[in-house]
Amino acid sequence: TPQDPNSEWISSLPHEVRKFETSEGIGVELRCRVRGLESSREIVLDRSNSKLRVTVRQRNLSKEARRLYPRWHPFAMVGDPYAENSAIYFPDEGGNIRKIKTGIGWDDQFLNPGGFVIAANWKTGEGLWTAYEADKVPYLMTWTDYKKSTRHPLRGSFTVEPQPPPELKGPGEKLVVVYEYFPFTSETPLADFPTDVIGGEKKTDEARRFLKLVRPNLEMIGRYTMVPNPP
Repeated sequence: TPQDPNSEWISSLPHEVRKFETSEGIGVELRCRVRGLESSREIVLDRSNSKLRVTVRQRNLSKEARRLYPRWHPFAMVGDPYAENSAIYFPDEGGNIRKIKTGIGWDDQFLNPGGFVIAANWKTGEGLWTAYEADKVPYLMTWTDYKKSTRHPLRGSFTVEPQPPPELKGPGEKLVVVYEYFPFTSETPLADFPTDVIGGEKKTDEARRFLKLVRPNLEMIGRYTMVPNPP
C-alpha cells in the first residue's frame, strides 16, 4: 500500500526467478511474497512469432480477506525517441477511435471497452499491439512524458497500463490477468496480430476492424490535434 515504506514495496524486494521452456515458448517467472501477499509475473516469448504473453497473479496468503490489485506497466518506445511521430490509439464506444500523442505529458485515464490498444510511429508504420482480457479490464491508463517542456531522447517513451479493478479475495484466493504484446511493422500481415486473449468472437471482430481502419491511417489520426500549439 502507499502507506508502506518503499523498501517493502514489491518492486523493491528480491524475487525468486524460474526459467522454463514449453512447446509454445520460452519464459521466466518472477515471484515475491510479502505481508501475506504473493505476487508473480510469468513472461513467455512465443516460439512462432514475436508475441509476448504476460500473466500477472496476486494471491492472498493471509488468514483474512484482502484487497488484491495487480498492476503491470512496462515502458516502451516505437522508434521515436523525441516523440515527434507517434501516438497511442485505442477504441471508443460506437466503433469510434481515440488517440493520445506520446510526449504530451503526464498521465491520462480512459474507459476502454475493447481489450486492445496500438502504439505506433506513423512515419515508419512500426508499433506495439497490446491485447488483454476485455471483461476484466475496463479501464486504461497511459503514462507519457513528465518533462514535456524539454526535448530529450526519452520523451518518446510511454506505458500503456490496462488496469483491472481491485477485488476483495478470501484466504488462498487469487486474481489473474493476462496481457499480450506484439511488435509489428508496416508489412506485418493482419492475421499475425494476436487476439485470442481479448475474449469472444464479437471482441475479436472489433479488434480486426480497428486494425483495418487504424493501420493505413496512422498519420492522419495521430497528427490531428485541437491544441493550438502542441508540444
